[in-house]
Amino acid sequence: MTNSDNNNQEPSDSPVIEMEDVRESLGGVLRQAREDKGLDVREAADALKISADFVRALESEQYEVLPGETFIKGYLKGYARLLGLAEDDVLAQFSMVDRSRSHAGQKTPYDAVSQRNNRRSRVMFTALSLVLLVVAAGGIYWWQGSQTAEVQTSVVEAESEPAPVPEQDLFSGKDSPAAGESSEQESTPAVLEDEQAAEDVELNDEVLEVVEVVQPEPLVSMASSSEQVEKLANSEIVASDDHRLVIRFSADCWVQVKGADNKVLFADLKRAESELDMTTADKGPISILFGDVSAVQSVYFNGKPVTLDMPVSGKKMGRLKLG
Repeated sequence: MTNSDNNNQEPSDSPVIEMEDVRESLGGVLRQAREDKGLDVREAADALKISADFVRALESEQYEVLPGETFIKGYLKGYARLLGLAEDDVLAQFSMVDRSRSHAGQKTPYDAVSQRNNRRSRVMFTALSLVLLVVAAGGIYWWQGSQTAEVQTSVVEAESEPAPVPEQDLFSGKDSPAAGESSEQESTPAVLEDEQAAEDVELNDEVLEVVEVVQPEPLVSMASSSEQVEKLANSEIVASDDHRLVIRFSADCWVQVKGADNKVLFADLKRAESELDMTTADKGPISILFGDVSAVQSVYFNGKPVTLDMPVSGKKMGRLKLG
């Protein structure tokens, strides 16, 4: 091919970007081409169906604020098509941009939001841990203080108890010997020892009698307390208007409990040797559906046993209505 043939070749429809110039500033070339087209940033953004901020980021090469490399290439390709530039040249120049300024080396806004959320979660977890630690330490300190206070109270009570009266003076009714009689007691030690031994025997007998008489009293008070507790419990049961249902199962069984308004109060699979104990304020009758009647061991309604005489539908299912 001769030089004349080269000179006669028709220019391409799309202007070719000089790679050396574009390498210096791809965003500047895009901005200049937009201005040559007579478009402002808003018009270019509307044509590309993106925000004006994204157009400014493309022209200023702030790729770190854009969603990702795939989106950036799509934006550049559409922008080049809008401005009449060669799409391949624009994409090739974008690939040659310093990677430190590209999206791959920068954090996206989505990454920043994720990191802020992670930091916030860590701060919340640390704060919650500290609160729990302080509460636990306070509980331990309070418990130790209460134990120490109880011990100190016991010691004070023990110290404040009056000194024991000599048994000889308490039970014999004799006055203590006077100081003038001390010489006489010293002269007859053997006689005093015999008398003291005899008095000790009498005191032991009297103490035993006192113990035998006083011992049954706590039992009487305990019995009366038990009767009072039982009466109180019975009065609470009578005063309560709620229904209590207790069902024991000998095998796995599906059970459903409904109230008067056909509202499901309970529905679940109960395992063998388990128990359903529930209380409901529903005033109307209670309907119970058993998946396997043979698995029902016993039913108690408000503390009273219920006869398991229920209509059976199918092979194992049964219904029971209480109240």
